[in-house]
Amino acid sequence: MDLDALRTAGVDVTQTPVHLNAYRRDLWPRDTLALMTSGQRPPPPLAVATPTHADHVAASIAWAVEHGVTVVPYGAGSGVCGGSRGREGSLVIDMKRLNRIRAIDVHARTARIEAGILGQHLEDQLGSMGWMTAHSPSSIACSTAGGYLAARSAGQFSSRYGVFDDMTLAAKAECPTGPLLCGMWTPPGHEDWLPVLTGSEGGLGVVTELLVRLQPLPQTRWFRGFAFPSVEAAWQAMQGLMQANLWPSVLRLYDPVDTKIGGKTKASDAKAGGGLFGWLKSVASNNPALKRHLMSIPLAMPGLLNRIGRGMSDEVLLIVGFEGPIPLVNASV
Repeated sequence: MDLDALRTAGVDVTQTPVHLNAYRRDLWPRDTLALMTSGQRPPPPLAVATPTHADHVAASIAWAVEHGVTVVPYGAGSGVCGGSRGREGSLVIDMKRLNRIRAIDVHARTARIEAGILGQHLEDQLGSMGWMTAHSPSSIACSTAGGYLAARSAGQFSSRYGVFDDMTLAAKAECPTGPLLCGMWTPPGHEDWLPVLTGSEGGLGVVTELLVRLQPLPQTRWFRGFAFPSVEAAWQAMQGLMQANLWPSVLRLYDPVDTKIGGKTKASDAKAGGGLFGWLKSVASNNPALKRHLMSIPLAMPGLLNRIGRGMSDEVLLIVGFEGPIPLVNASV
């Protein structure tokens, strides 16, 4: 299929095998398990377009409509719902070069940003000016602002600042029917499609620009981890915190399996060298090949992992954090 029209429009397009292979999938667990257990991968796309301007996105979509080609928007590939899963003969639009902060309004406390900016890069640039979006998902280093809107993303600080659509004031998307302005940018007399665009997983259009609410960097932060004997006991503590209107910025609970794998409590530290996890770690430390595949063992055998989890301690880890003005944080903790 002729891609010269796209190149003439200034769009960087590639069909090299290394790029096509890289854009076959996101981190959907089903595809990850298939790759680990049998080497199966989704089909590669027809081509990968890497726009540097919203006009390039519009040109790519127009070309795809003309040729009946499926479009797959791609942020940083960290999604776990299959939204960026490859389809045979598709055109992947990689958004990571649309990565600029276009304007900051300190009086309105807003930032106009391009959708391909990585979350960590956005926070680093805003932080150097004393601001933040306060959106901090676990994937912040490998996910984009456009992906946050498409996936209705929640972050570590959502209990205080809300999820990403709470801080998104406006958005622009390129669609097969043309540009779509929504939220505060909705033209007078038009329907606001922002609630529909949010969470659409890129199925309605490709988000190119966003207007997001900013927060000033806090004067201080206070974080602690607490061990509880069970999930139920931790839930009661979390309920008490929220009903007391203390509004922690972080309230994150790890179940017994996650506590054992990644958590740090006195009991889990004492048992770190024992059990199957301790044995696997000790064996893998002397076997580089096994160490590379250590995580694929439980992922490939979820039933075994569940049985191990049922035989473990019920202890769980709760992370609690407060931030803001120093007197307010001191009074909260």
